[in-house]
Amino acid sequence: MSREYRKIDVTGGILTGEELYTLAYIRAALSFQRLGMKWSRNVPMGTTLARKMLGLKGRRESLYKQVDDIIVSFGGESLPEPVEE
Repeated sequence: MSREYRKIDVTGGILTGEELYTLAYIRAALSFQRLGMKWSRNVPMGTTLARKMLGLKGRRESLYKQVDDIIVSFGGESLPEPVEE
């Protein structure tokens, strides 16, 4: 069963509130994934969302950095690095 993902164009000069919220959601899912956790069993992994919705390539750490850079470029704030114990 193939799932359809809505594409977000981050090359333009403006994002809607919904698109910015989606970017923040993807960043949060990637942040969870970096710590070895999964957001939910019913939601795709953060890496899948970043690749399918944003068209990004790379591994988990690279995808997190790319999504964070996109959010910062549109006026958002970068999240602090998670502390691993």
